[in-house]
Amino acid sequence: DGDDNPNRPRLTSDGPNEPAPTAPVVPASIPRLDVDAGAADADVDAADADLDADVDDEDTDVDTGQPEPPEGMALVGSDPGFFIDELEVSVSDYAGCVSASRCEPATHVSLTPEAFEVLGVLDADRAAFESAWQGRCNARAGNGDMPVNCVTFRNAQAYCTSKGKRLPTGTEWLAAAGDGRYIWGDAAPTCADSCYGANTECSSERGDIQTCVRGSHKRDITGAGVADLAGNVAEWVVDSGPKLDPTGPPSRIVRGGSFYDGAKSLPSKTARAFPPTTSFVGIGFRCALDVTSD
Repeated sequence: DGDDNPNRPRLTSDGPNEPAPTAPVVPASIPRLDVDAGAADADVDAADADLDADVDDEDTDVDTGQPEPPEGMALVGSDPGFFIDELEVSVSDYAGCVSASRCEPATHVSLTPEAFEVLGVLDADRAAFESAWQGRCNARAGNGDMPVNCVTFRNAQAYCTSKGKRLPTGTEWLAAAGDGRYIWGDAAPTCADSCYGANTECSSERGDIQTCVRGSHKRDITGAGVADLAGNVAEWVVDSGPKLDPTGPPSRIVRGGSFYDGAKSLPSKTARAFPPTTSFVGIGFRCALDVTSD
């Protein structure tokens, strides 16, 4: 279409039933909105458990004195800490919420002008961009063990509520990610470390342009067992952000990077503000749960 920019990445392949797009659909550089983590660095270091405390065998781990996490969740912090999902919510998990009519299907890319601006997509590219990436919505493709993506903030909240959980706060998300620049520490990322750059710097290693099986990148797993905080899909947290549209609701914060993003989005403190109605292939979520004293 007359685009003579050789550095503009392309979506080069589509799903088995989707034609490959011919229009340029991915910007060469994606601006990020850095959101101040505020007090995120305070009160997030785990304290040593009192191993001499009286422990209820049914509710706590008798070896450590820490509360026993529900299945599929990890304990982060103490006194009391919180639980967080070890894996991002999958397509199969989310389908149950849709079947119960508590969540809307996660099958479409829907971006407001403000979301396009955050992603750095030019006006002329917008229709082609949505059309090309829609085939990468995992629910549409039936990829059951992949993380659910193309899900709005409201539907992420609805899913967590349906499970008796909630979205994590930004401070909790950062606590789960740990103190290093990246999940694995301070070393610069390689394409083997996390699921990122599928359409840019890691395209030759990946060979496909989609999310990865959850938990398949061992370096992107914390010591507590929380996987894919750096990549795969970025994640909604409950925090509000600035108003991107003066007439609309406050934005909501998305933490971490994704298969769509380049390496610049992998540092743990990466945060972007999106309209809450955004549904995009690079955004999913996980849930959290309070630790109770009973």
